[in-house]
Amino acid sequence: MKNPALRALNVWVDQSAQTLAALLAQEVMTETPPEPKSITPQEWDEYLGKCFSLAINLSGSIAGPMLLALEDEDACSLGALMLGEDEPPAELSKLHQEVVSEAIQQIVAMLPESLASSIQLPGTSVTVGSSNYGPPADLGAQLYQGFQFPLTSGDHTYVLHLLIPSMLAEELSNSAFLFQQSNPQPTPTRASSSEVQQPSFQSLSAQAMVGPENDIELILDVPMQVTAVLGTTSISMEELIALGKGSVLELDKLAGEPVELYVHGCQVAIGEVVVIDERFGIKILQMSNGRAAKRGVKLSMPA
Repeated sequence: MKNPALRALNVWVDQSAQTLAALLAQEVMTETPPEPKSITPQEWDEYLGKCFSLAINLSGSIAGPMLLALEDEDACSLGALMLGEDEPPAELSKLHQEVVSEAIQQIVAMLPESLASSIQLPGTSVTVGSSNYGPPADLGAQLYQGFQFPLTSGDHTYVLHLLIPSMLAEELSNSAFLFQQSNPQPTPTRASSSEVQQPSFQSLSAQAMVGPENDIELILDVPMQVTAVLGTTSISMEELIALGKGSVLELDKLAGEPVELYVHGCQVAIGEVVVIDERFGIKILQMSNGRAAKRGVKLSMPA
């Protein structure tokens, strides 16, 4: 990648891939993006055609408008995947537009942090404007730089299009170039055959591997995060979007069933919910290793 701004923005796309993977619940792979190309507003229809776009505005030491867009086919495929549909629609419905807009906004939210780390632009913020389904809206510049970032998930490759006015793109490139010159990435070197040596390790005796009996005291004050799980459930993206005040979710446990107790994500016990001085508590019934809990052991939780 020759363009300094492209290298910097690619950091953002790598983080965006992780965000998109979490939304889709499947792996998203990045590919090497092509160099940006110059585009006039008159060429937008040929370059993008019908698309789903989101206007964003960069503010801070470098400021200006940008447009993030997905081509129609990519937007329809992404919307169908997020809603759990087998086939993409012929065009985006209002519900499809809402879920695609949510995905793109999640991606845009990563931009300020990426610019702060890859170009060293602290204090940069991004304002999200209105979304549009159709021909992309002109941002008022006479010339743009079109950046394309391919993201592959399953058998489909989505292309994120970022359209930046040329003057703003040049500012980003200059800032990125200065930062990259002052913070060069180390080039990995390969050792010659004469430098390769077999490592040697000192053998440890059995006595050396056994510590003092009271070493356990060193960790007794380490705080442990304890979580009680009343139950879980799975819902579709459509059901998630429809949630609001007064909505009720049915969990996978029956009333009166024991709850699980987790410590840093690992289940350690089961118990029953009790009330202790107006606070919820968990009375441990059995530890996960099969041994019964000590009589009367309770764990109180804030109500």
